[in-house]
This record gives sequence, structure tokens and C-alpha cells, in this order.
Amino acid sequence: MTSLVDGKRKQVVKLKTGENKTVEFKVKSPASEYAGIILGGVTTTASVSPTKSKNINIKNQVHYVKGVVLRSKDDGVMPDMHLTSAAPKAVAGSTGIAYTMDNTAPININKVSLTAKIKNGSKTTNYNADNLQIAPNSRFNYFIPIKKLTAGTYKAQITLKNNNGFNKSFNYNITVKQREADNVTEAATPKQQTNNKQWIAIIVGIIVLIAVVVWMYLYYSQRNKGDGPKKGRGKFRLPNKKQTDDSKKTRSGDTRSSRHKK
Repeated sequence: MTSLVDGKRKQVVKLKTGENKTVEFKVKSPASEYAGIILGGVTTTASVSPTKSKNINIKNQVHYVKGVVLRSKDDGVMPDMHLTSAAPKAVAGSTGIAYTMDNTAPININKVSLTAKIKNGSKTTNYNADNLQIAPNSRFNYFIPIKKLTAGTYKAQITLKNNNGFNKSFNYNITVKQREADNVTEAATPKQQTNNKQWIAIIVGIIVLIAVVVWMYLYYSQRNKGDGPKKGRGKFRLPNKKQTDDSKKTRSGDTRSSRHKK
């Protein structure tokens, strides 16, 4: 559709509060009639005042898309669907098979219901989905979950239909190898995120703390034992009884002698 726009494909419009303006784009018709529809749209982007606070600064934008459908004539065009490929895959923690289908017709398919039956040996997986939308001239990828995907051959019967008369069935076989099954299972298994740097820092901190505690214990133990006076420091010793008596006698004798001399 973009190739049919005549003139500028982008316009800048300034609006006051409560103001409305009409924006026009000229579309030139194809040189010849075409069957089906041409599907496109007009995208508008509005810049909104940013949200500012003490710790948050967010720049807001609003997008709005208006769909546009061009028709040349009202002749009925039927969808043309093809199942082209399939591959084992992991999606949102689930294992399964992703099927790729193409709609090569210039017509969209609305309110499509999908029914699938997938067999792998004696194991059967049934799956249903409703209200699917398929665009014209597009590729349609659809994932069907299968519990415990293992190696083997998977035979699928897939049916697409809606209330407007569209009905298409596919039979498709795919062989999953052991390596593919292992890779898909591993991708679907949630992995525990570990912060190695954080654990290393914690372990180093614990070792340093233990080393400091041991050093302080040894230092103060050695200090309390003491090996005699060192640099003015040593043990405080109380005088024994004999030394006290001799001191008293000496002091008494000295006193009497001094008095006699007087």
C-alpha cells in the first residue's frame, strides 16, 4: 500500500487542546484491476509531556493505527493456505512444534479456528484454538505445545476453518532428532541466575572478618600473659606480708632515732 501513496507519506500536525484537524493522503489506483484486497494502515504518533519526578524521568509517546482496506471489485477471493515447514521449538517455557503456513491470496481470513492432532508413537496430543486472524499475502507461524518433547516422528493433522466457508486441512510429518529434542528441552528449562561476583565478595568478606578476629584474639592473649615490664609496662604485684612488716619496722626505727637526736 505504501507504494500507492501519492506525495508525502509523513505529515506533522500541531493541535491545540480540544482542536480537531483532518489529515489527507492521496492514494493512486493501480494501473489494472486486482482481485481481493490491499491491506494497510495509517500510523499516528503523539508526543506527550514527559513525566518528571524526583527519581523518574519518562518520555511518553502514544501510537494509534487506523486500518485501511482497498478494493478493486467485489469478486469473491478465497484464501489459499499452505503448510510449508515445521520445527521443534521452545516458547515461554513450553516445548512443542512451530508450524509455518502461508496465505498467498490477497484476502484476509477472520475468526479462524484451528484443530490439531499430533501423534508420536502411542502418544497423541490434541490442541484447539479459536478467533485467529490471518492477513492477506502473509506468513502465519503457529506454535503447538507438546509435553516432554522426545526424539521421534510426529504426524500432524491440522485443520483451519471459519464460519464464512473457509476450510483447509493439512497432513505434515516431522522427525525430531535426539539432539534437537535435548536443545529444546534445555531452552525451555528455566535457568537459575547466579551472581558469581556477589558470592565471591561475600566469601572474601567472611575470610577477612575471621582473620581479624583471630589476630585480635592472639594479640590480646599474648598481651595478657606478659613477660615482665616492657617499655614501662608490666604486671602489678601486691607486696607480701614479710615485706610489709619490715617496712613498718624500718619506718618505726627511723622515727625513734630522729627523736633521740633531737
